[in-house]
Amino acid sequence: MEQEAVSELSALCCETNSSNDHTPAPLLLKDSTTDDTMNSIHSHSSLNSLSEEPLNQFPPLCRRLVCTIPGNNRCIDCGTLNPEWASITYGILLCTPCAGRHRSFGVHVSKVRSLIMDNWSYSQIVAMLEGGNEQLHKFFERHSLIDDEDSSQSSSSTSSNNNKGNNQNGEATKSQTTKSNGTTNNLPIGGKNSSIMIDKRYHTNAAKFYRDQLAIHVQKCKQDGWKGRGVSRKKKRSVKSNINSVTTTISNVTHAITATDVNGDNDR
Repeated sequence: MEQEAVSELSALCCETNSSNDHTPAPLLLKDSTTDDTMNSIHSHSSLNSLSEEPLNQFPPLCRRLVCTIPGNNRCIDCGTLNPEWASITYGILLCTPCAGRHRSFGVHVSKVRSLIMDNWSYSQIVAMLEGGNEQLHKFFERHSLIDDEDSSQSSSSTSSNNNKGNNQNGEATKSQTTKSNGTTNNLPIGGKNSSIMIDKRYHTNAAKFYRDQLAIHVQKCKQDGWKGRGVSRKKKRSVKSNINSVTTTISNVTHAITATDVNGDNDR
């Protein structure tokens, strides 16, 4: 399905580019300052500014793919099944009431769209294809932005299921654990988070970091053309590996130079 979605999105991008061929290029003022230019670049790094692109209905195959992303079968905030609203800022799916809550946060925190009724830009679609409820949930969990009650309920539920499974067989344990969480992993997507926690976590510096990084990642995917979640993540891992390799090389050279200096001092 992913390759079909890639082809569908590529076709949409080609249609958009062809329609832009007749659009006059914007005039650049000669007295534009460097600060103005930098501010413009910075503003376009936000997913909230990407609505300036031509808008289209969410492609059907891409929408189906978004719904299969881990955790997207439930609203990330309350756990309601089959959510049909989205926050493009985080690439997550929401139920109708939680979408209303996100609207109240303001577009600088969370910009909401309907998967079915609204029009979408290319970058906003990529944001949904590269995001995911489980991905953000794990991020919130690492930053302690999940209610303790939610985590304890998950642990007790999993423990209870394990005890039952031990009395029967391992397969029953796996099945019951999956049903208790609503997903195929041990994370309670959209568990019993309080309203206070939900309001708090999207206004933290951690949430700002997440949405900024997603915006940067989407811009890179847009420049290269979206080739699928697997491809984009492989590139990201490759870049990290290269950086680690360079860092290791620099560290080894530094140690070698230091050792040479120490040996030279000893010889004297």
